[in-house]
Amino acid sequence: MSKNIEINDDERSCLNAWAHSLKAPHALVVRAKIVLMSVEGVGNKVIAEYLDVTPQTVSKWRGRFVEYRCDGLYDAPRSGRPKIGD
Repeated sequence: MSKNIEINDDERSCLNAWAHSLKAPHALVVRAKIVLMSVEGVGNKVIAEYLDVTPQTVSKWRGRFVEYRCDGLYDAPRSGRPKIGD
């Protein structure tokens, strides 16, 4: 069983805002929900089933949050050629 994640009030506020946002990217909403459910002690398999992701995805984002906190839930920069123009 995975260890519960502990968060402070600022992190809870940030995660709740993302989890209930209609304008945030869907991936960020799902990641915030993963962390919030983890804080409540819900296991990876249950979170994965509820959010329709794999347990590996849950584990990845839990780990990223533990290491980098809220900033870790954003997509990491990708390698390759940068976009040209808008």
